[in-house]
Amino acid sequence: MMNAQSNSLTTQNIGQTTLPGFHNPVFDATAVFRTVLEAMSHPGTVIETPLTCESPRKLNSSAASILLALTDMDTTVWLSPKTECSDVADYLRFHTGCSLTNNADHCDFAIINGQEDPDLVTSLPIGTAEYPDRSATLIITVDHFNAELKAVLSGPGIKTTSNLSPAPLNSKFWGWMKANRNTFPCGIDIIFASPTHICALPRSSEMDI
Repeated sequence: MMNAQSNSLTTQNIGQTTLPGFHNPVFDATAVFRTVLEAMSHPGTVIETPLTCESPRKLNSSAASILLALTDMDTTVWLSPKTECSDVADYLRFHTGCSLTNNADHCDFAIINGQEDPDLVTSLPIGTAEYPDRSATLIITVDHFNAELKAVLSGPGIKTTSNLSPAPLNSKFWGWMKANRNTFPCGIDIIFASPTHICALPRSSEMDI
């Protein structure tokens, strides 16, 4: 993945925050990483986040935990307009050392609020036919997984079908996700994060609304 140092918001700034990160960094990061792997292996299954952490405003605990576990000095993160603020930027720089970028097309991880327009992330890296793994992972913050509108998922990791119902979610999201699925094996992998649970929607999943 190209590391757009010239596009970094504060590449050299370590950042300062009064919020703690993981209590036991190695064990906590491992626990969150395993939870993310389990979620990715079972699309549509809502899984409890194994721990809580104090998170800055505009991020919930699960989203913060995922970023603490998966990002480091070698990763670049893009923050959407509703998640970008100095509290989030300082928190991530201080605890992970990651670079922050203004350009969504040069990032390893992106985070948006579920109510935001998915047009914001149409330029995220989707990988190439030779290297489909060189795509971004999108984290979407939501409040819960009990929306009236449910997507019926099928595909790898799902025995028959699985229902996915994150909320709140922008009305254009599912149309964007279907377009994303059409680029498979390229495409974006998604992790929905409520304050206490996560649920994954990998690019390999088929969906009906």
